[in-house]
Amino acid sequence: MKLNTVRDVLGEPSSWDNHISDGFEGKPDMDGATILDVFVSGNQLALYTRNAAGVEALSIFFIDDQEIRARIATQLMPGLDVHKAVEARIR
Repeated sequence: MKLNTVRDVLGEPSSWDNHISDGFEGKPDMDGATILDVFVSGNQLALYTRNAAGVEALSIFFIDDQEIRARIATQLMPGLDVHKAVEARIR
């Protein structure tokens, strides 16, 4: 499988699990969601988002390839729409 875009690694935003949120569990509604922050720790990439309704969510991804993880982290800038962000090329 070729990993050319952020979407190829993280999947569609609507499939992202929510690990913490404003009392909401499951998959957050990503319509109109923007990136608030991105964290990298070990083999984890954490993406903190807020959707159009103001619900914040934290999605965590385990990416063992350090180079891919770093490339993705540099593409996911605070303020970006999540759907535009996953279109970014990583290779």
